[in-house]
Parts: sequence; structure tokens; C-alpha cells
Amino acid sequence: MCGRCLTKQGVHIDKDFLQEANARRRSEAAEIRQSTILTLKILEQANVFVKEEKRNNRERRRRRNTRGGMADRGKIGKQRKCVVM
Repeated sequence: MCGRCLTKQGVHIDKDFLQEANARRRSEAAEIRQSTILTLKILEQANVFVKEEKRNNRERRRRRNTRGGMADRGKIGKQRKCVVM
């Protein structure tokens, strides 16, 4: 209810009390905004972390599945040949 409605009902409120209530409400709203911003930043950081992990996993898979390592050195096609060292 607004102050005007309360005075019509016979309830009188000090101006100081209303100002304190407004200040309290504004500070609570500011805290909510700040916590929302922090939550969004945390979510953004989490998304960046997930993207980096996916990219790293993709790179690991790519390296693991490549040909031409030490075991493939002596192979021709799918046959192994004799390698003289």
C-alpha cells in the first residue's frame, strides 16, 4: 500500500520511516542486481572453461588418433618390413 492509502485508512506514517523503508528497499535491490551480475559472470567463466575443455579434449583425440608415430615407422601399407638400425 502507498502512503496515501494508509492515511485514508487512518494510519499515519512518519516521513523518516518512509525514507528509511525506501532506502532499505533500494539497497536490497542493489544487492540483488550485484549478485545477479556476479552469477552471470560466474556462468560466463564456466562456459569459457567448458569450451576450453572441449577444445583440449578434441586436440587430445586428434593427437591420439594420428598415424605416423614410432610404432608406424617400419610399416609399408599394413605390412611390417625389416628396419636396420
